[in-house]
Amino acid sequence: MERETPAIPVDLYRTLIGLMAMVYFYGLHQEWSLYTVRDGYLDHALIRNIFWFTRIGLYQPWMSDGFLYLIFASGWLATLGVFLGWRPRRCAFWAWLVATSHFRWNFPLAYLNDSSVIMGLFWCMLLPVGQTLVWWRRPWAWEQWTKTVVPGGVCQVFVANLTLAYWVTGLTKLFSPYWKQGIALYSALQLNICQTQGWWGIDWLPWLKPFNYAAVAVECLLPLVFLLRVGHPLRLLGFCLALGLHGGIIVSIGVRYANLCWILAWLMVLREEVAQWMGWARSAVRLALTASTRYSIMAVSFIALAMSEGVPGLGDAYGLGFALQWSVGLSQEYHLFDWIDRFNFVVHDQSTLNGKPLPRPFPPGLRGFLLESYLLDMRWMRLPRGQMGEWQRSIKDRLARHLAARVGDGQVIVSCKVTRITPDNLDLHRWWDIEVDRFEVSQGQPRRALEER
Repeated sequence: MERETPAIPVDLYRTLIGLMAMVYFYGLHQEWSLYTVRDGYLDHALIRNIFWFTRIGLYQPWMSDGFLYLIFASGWLATLGVFLGWRPRRCAFWAWLVATSHFRWNFPLAYLNDSSVIMGLFWCMLLPVGQTLVWWRRPWAWEQWTKTVVPGGVCQVFVANLTLAYWVTGLTKLFSPYWKQGIALYSALQLNICQTQGWWGIDWLPWLKPFNYAAVAVECLLPLVFLLRVGHPLRLLGFCLALGLHGGIIVSIGVRYANLCWILAWLMVLREEVAQWMGWARSAVRLALTASTRYSIMAVSFIALAMSEGVPGLGDAYGLGFALQWSVGLSQEYHLFDWIDRFNFVVHDQSTLNGKPLPRPFPPGLRGFLLESYLLDMRWMRLPRGQMGEWQRSIKDRLARHLAARVGDGQVIVSCKVTRITPDNLDLHRWWDIEVDRFEVSQGQPRRALEER
């Protein structure tokens, strides 16, 4: 059985996810020529050979770049329907399908922002949206909207999914030596993905330790707030703590879309408080489980199984969970910086053209850094055995072609210096040099010594 719930908070979530998805698609549009087209930095045929599951989607190799963009643009347009409330569940379905296809097409450079927006659209597909906040239809019926109720089963499953997310991100940190020693947050702030990289010297470590432990405590304790009665003051305190946690990550480290999705998820947790503030009277009507509720329970069960790695008695069941997730178009893995013990490299570019500094050879942004990390063997995404060499050669060849097209003739050396943050290298005094690639540019074409012989 499921109880009725106010409609306005559900549609407010839908409206804000739709707005965020529009901005997210704009970002994908800005990166289109870098990664999605065939002459970009990614070899999509090789991706499909390495990761068989990336073949499942709307994007197919026989399609031209223009046709691919037409599909992409249709998904982008669908996010407007989600925002406005025009057939929002159908629009959310199409936007989710296009975003999932885009995610799989460029899979090696996908990360938490992508999977979080996809998850937000997925929930907009299942939640009972479209009953209120229908912005495209005038006049706006505010009085009627404040009294509208919808089935609340999917909202309850949504909160269960949020509980799983917080507990996985929090409890896995309890097994991380860096988080237990209080140096994980300091280490994370040194990484290239951090927006404030370079701000935090070793002198900041004592000041950051309390925030290190506070982050773990907040992630572990927040789900307990969900169990409290509606209107309990600790529920509002929990939201303030979550706002501080995710807002702090957005300001310092980035990963904006993912953390905004976490903040917006609190609309489902506090949906009755929000509605009561708008004049809604609590309902006690109970209904039979809807089809959407059953499907959402199944999807969250798959996610929970996929998160079961290391749980005693379950063995390799997490692999089945991931397979089931992919079968319903999801790719959730709630691990937020619990990997900091192993993947904590800092990279400074030292590339040159004819012995003079060459502006950063890789594309800008986090995806550009992820592309570089494959060449430095620092990427945490697992590739099938024996495929890394071919993948690295593909990246080098495409990087060389792009560089040759924008720099003058001469010798290009793509290199960097790297350090790893360890307990005996917290002040980053120990670095080593890595040469990634070397080639000659002649008339806009790259040539390596081996090719010349």
